[in-house]
Amino acid sequence: MLVQWLQLYEVDFILVASVLKALGSHFDHYAIFAANDGDILIVARNGAPLPPIDGSLFQVPRFAGELARVGINQTADVEVRHIATKELLAPLLARIPIAANSDYYPVLDQNAARTRFLQLNAGDLIALAAVPVPALELLGVRLAVTDTTSITASEYYRASQLYRAATVLRDASTAVPRRAAASCAEPAVRGDKIDGMLNVGMAVVPYLRPEELVPIWRWIETQPCGSQLNAVENDWLALLKMIGNRNSKEMTKLAEHLLQGGGLTPQRTRYLVMVAMLGHIAQRNKPAARELWSRYRGEIAPDAQSQMLFFILAAHSIAP
Repeated sequence: MLVQWLQLYEVDFILVASVLKALGSHFDHYAIFAANDGDILIVARNGAPLPPIDGSLFQVPRFAGELARVGINQTADVEVRHIATKELLAPLLARIPIAANSDYYPVLDQNAARTRFLQLNAGDLIALAAVPVPALELLGVRLAVTDTTSITASEYYRASQLYRAATVLRDASTAVPRRAAASCAEPAVRGDKIDGMLNVGMAVVPYLRPEELVPIWRWIETQPCGSQLNAVENDWLALLKMIGNRNSKEMTKLAEHLLQGGGLTPQRTRYLVMVAMLGHIAQRNKPAARELWSRYRGEIAPDAQSQMLFFILAAHSIAP
C-alpha cells in the first residue's frame, strides 16, 4: 500500500493527471481524499479494492488526538473527504494528452515553475465534494455518509461546512434558520418559486440521506416557494425529491422533460444537464449521456464548482 500527499495549489489538473497516470500504471486501485481545500492524500494498493474506513482507529487516543486537531473526529469526517477513485477518473485521464510523471519524463518537475508563476491550482478536483448533486454516491465513489449528524465543520474543508449546514436545517424542526426561510420566501415573493426551492434543495440534497430529507420536503410544501405550485413548479420539486432519493432513472426523466420545456436560464440549463447526464452515467447509458452533452455543451458554461464533474461525465459518456 502507498499513501501519497499531493498539493493542489501552484499546479493545474493536467499536472495532477500526470501524477495519477503514474500511480494508475502501478496500482490496481487508488482512492483520493481531501486533506483540506488545498491538499489531497492518495491511498493506493494492488489486489483487492481499498477496504472501508476502520472506525476503531478513533479509539486509539494518540491517533484520534492528531486528527481532532484538523476537525476529523470520527469515520464520517473521513468519508466526506473521499472525493475520487481510479475508476472515476480513468476515462478523463485517458483523454488528457500528458505523459505519466516519472524519472524519464519528469513532467511535474519541468512544469511546476510555470504553474506556480501563473498561480494556478487544481481545486476543481476537491470541488467534486461540493457539487449540488449527490454525484459521488451515484457514481459509486462512496456510499452515503454513515452519520451526517456528527459531521465536524472544519475551517480547512468547505464541504464539511456544507454538510454541517444541511444538518442544522434538518434538525431545525419549526425553528428554521432565518436565512434558510428567506432563501425560499424571497424569490417566491418576486414570482420565482423555482429559484426558492432550488436554493433550499441544493443546500440539502447532496448532503443528507433520503430519509433525512422527508421533513424538509414537508416544510418546503408549507412555504411560499413550495405551495400552490403550477405544473412546471411541481416538476421541479419532484425532480429535487428524486435526486434526494438517489433515483437515477426518475431524476433523469424529469430533468430531460424540463429541458425539453425550454424557457430556462443558463444556470437552470446547466443544473438539468448535470442531473440528466449523471443519471444516465449512473445507469450506464453512455450513448444517452453523450447525446445530451453534444446537444447542450454549447449552451452551458460550467462554473468552478461543477466544471470537474462535467469533464468526468463527458469523458465517461465517450469511454469504451
